[in-house]
Amino acid sequence: AKTMGSRLIKDYDRDQATEWMKEVSRQINSRKAKKVSVLLGGDYIESFTGTNHANSYQGMEYGVYGKKAYFNAVDILTSFLGSIGNVEQVIGVSGNHDRGDGRRDVDVTGEIGLMILEQLRRNFQQAFPIEYDSLLMYKIIDGIGYGLTHGHNSISKKKGEDLTFEYGNNGVYNVWVQGHLHEFKVLQNSVKVLKVVSPSIFPGNYYSEGLGFNSNPGFLEFENAGNGKAKYTLTPLD
Repeated sequence: AKTMGSRLIKDYDRDQATEWMKEVSRQINSRKAKKVSVLLGGDYIESFTGTNHANSYQGMEYGVYGKKAYFNAVDILTSFLGSIGNVEQVIGVSGNHDRGDGRRDVDVTGEIGLMILEQLRRNFQQAFPIEYDSLLMYKIIDGIGYGLTHGHNSISKKKGEDLTFEYGNNGVYNVWVQGHLHEFKVLQNSVKVLKVVSPSIFPGNYYSEGLGFNSNPGFLEFENAGNGKAKYTLTPLD
């Protein structure tokens, strides 16, 4: 993706994304955690065909579609994951921008995103496991259940308790994370469930700004607060 000239959103391109990912890695490593799990929430590319929207080309770097978009994402994420110490596992989902066809009814699973995640799995198969799905992932990490969706499907609108009942474990505290909106939000904070929208490395473009979906680029970190519930840290990158 490429964004320039916004009155609100910082200029963005591959170089800026790479620098912010390096900062995420530096922040994670500074915690000196013994075990790190990485959640990847989808939308690894802007558009594979350049036709997700009629004006998709206006928010893309020149010539970055098809295999170049794919390998850009693989290279950036390979470098990112390889720079983090003590990675125990990676879980990921694909997003709506990860479609292999501009028409959402043709590719509903985000096949390019799944291809990127599979390539990452192969790249790191001797180092740590990478598991992924087109719709939803759920793992218990340090005694807390973590569920991940991209956020564009209707399933993400369900309450955290419903998602936990259907896909998770009711016996532990659960955190449900989604993306898609390019801004941080707490959607639910109840006794046994925290449901949040994660900020994005990509701060948005004219289209998302017009919809009101924009925020500082950033990332979330979660850890067990010592009482079986999750403590989160929001770190802005700009």
